[in-house]
Amino acid sequence: MRTSLPPVTRLAILALVLSSAPAFAQTPPITVSFNDMTVGQPPLGFTTGLGGSGASAVWRIETDPRAPRGKVLIQKSTDSSSARYPICLYDGIRTLNADVTVSFATVSGKIDQVAGIVLRAIDEGNYYVARASAKDNTVTLSRFVGGTGSELTSAAVKVPSGTWQTLRFKIDRDRLTVYLNAQQVIDWSDNRHTREGRVGLWTRSDSITMFD
Repeated sequence: MRTSLPPVTRLAILALVLSSAPAFAQTPPITVSFNDMTVGQPPLGFTTGLGGSGASAVWRIETDPRAPRGKVLIQKSTDSSSARYPICLYDGIRTLNADVTVSFATVSGKIDQVAGIVLRAIDEGNYYVARASAKDNTVTLSRFVGGTGSELTSAAVKVPSGTWQTLRFKIDRDRLTVYLNAQQVIDWSDNRHTREGRVGLWTRSDSITMFD
């Protein structure tokens, strides 16, 4: 799908093209970088938390020589509760429409190996999430309401574990589109969540996942 959005290239870490106004295509990109943050500490400007049940999420800034750009954000907890959803929400913006791209690499996980992008997050239990799973080789779009997730649709697509790749999630009004490595894999319509919310990152269960 082609749009009139400004090109988003050479993203430092997490690029957010954000707007709550009809002139969505006119909003310039915002880049959020982890490179100036302290290794071993939670990410500045983000609120970390947990949806579902299980041990608390552990989000930390680390370095990894395989990462595209120096420092990474990693979810490190290995609690294997299946209905456990670590979430890391960016505090700088609340928006209705958004176009988010992130680089990620799954590291390990017996229950799942997943990387997700959250949009229109009101809190830890109400949001949309697009996630790529190296365990199941799927990209899935889900809607969480009151802490309960409902799968809207999914696509079978190869998601190699331990390989750096890109996930992109865009919402424009009621149209939700998801891309893996610049290839559109999901195109869906849903109007359950209509309030402005935060954007962020997401994993599931015992997934150890790096974001860069």
